[in-house]
Amino acid sequence: MNHLASIYELGIADEARTQQRADGDNGRRLPASPSTRSKAQWWSLAAIVALGCGTPGSDRNNAVASLGASGIDLPDDESSDSVGSGTSEGGSVDDGGGRLDLPGPGLPTDGCNAVDLLFVIDNSGSMCAQQEGLASVVPDLVDAMFDSLPLGTDLHVGIVTSSFSDGGSHQEALCAANEGPAIIEEHYITDHPVVGNGYQGRLLEYDERSYFAARTHDDRAREDLMDWFAGAIISVGCDGGAFDFPVAAAAYAVDPVNAPTNGGFVRDEGAALAVFVLTNETDHSPEGLSTYRDMLVDAKAGCGGEACIVTGGLLAPNCVPEWDPPVWQFLSAFGDAPAWGDIGDFSGYRTVVAETLANGVIETCGSIDPVG
Repeated sequence: MNHLASIYELGIADEARTQQRADGDNGRRLPASPSTRSKAQWWSLAAIVALGCGTPGSDRNNAVASLGASGIDLPDDESSDSVGSGTSEGGSVDDGGGRLDLPGPGLPTDGCNAVDLLFVIDNSGSMCAQQEGLASVVPDLVDAMFDSLPLGTDLHVGIVTSSFSDGGSHQEALCAANEGPAIIEEHYITDHPVVGNGYQGRLLEYDERSYFAARTHDDRAREDLMDWFAGAIISVGCDGGAFDFPVAAAAYAVDPVNAPTNGGFVRDEGAALAVFVLTNETDHSPEGLSTYRDMLVDAKAGCGGEACIVTGGLLAPNCVPEWDPPVWQFLSAFGDAPAWGDIGDFSGYRTVVAETLANGVIETCGSIDPVG
């Protein structure tokens, strides 16, 4: 099994990407329903690479909380205009950028302290309309979180793409790739960083933030999160690699190798984690379901493992669940059934995302003991 572990010079520029894919959506409606690894620290370079694919002229804030921090720990330099893991909360900030106070209620006393929403978005050539559809229901999801989670819950929202490389040509039949394992693994690059915003499990950089942080009592943050999240989804784009690895992307989002860009996003104790996948094709992640599942469960060990993880997706209904594809196996590997629906039925997006998924997050949060 390859791991992201080596430093090398990245002297390449973005080029026009092309791909040939078969659309895995037949339009049929279905009801909504690892251990820390030893790796060389080349991810400081990867953080710079990710920035280079983000908003032009942005200047990343390198101060991030450690991966797996519990409670409501925020980056030391965070302010309402902070770069990277930003927040729209009020509060006094000293001249050096350090937060002096956080207004409003303290830690929630009923249910979880924090909720982390990780969206894995397919960025291949057939996904533009689906991304727009997801963006259109963002206000409903945000309202559900703010209106129903405990007052003062610390909410993080972030995005990764399904790509681990660029280019390639891919077709599939019967919910499986026509290409053999050797070709697929050529496009599953984990031994060096690949230029691409949101690639290889790195959080997508948008509007000088790698994720959005907000408290559920803050109405200004509610509006700002709606704008940021919808814009970030659209910014994913449809020019990624031909081979989709959403399962691996979800897992590598919590791997310590991505701490330079993702650190502080996922909290452990006192926090619920929701993983949502938007893809219209099958997953090609080659390392094995148990590997990817364990990476997420290990990141939530202090909270209670799979009991603190909620999953969902908008997926190709011709593959789910009858053909039991890898993405379905992954989303179903954390206890409760995933909240899911037909990616081709745009009218059902709100039900899946803002109702079924949101209700699962709210219920899971209520079952988690707060920290402090």
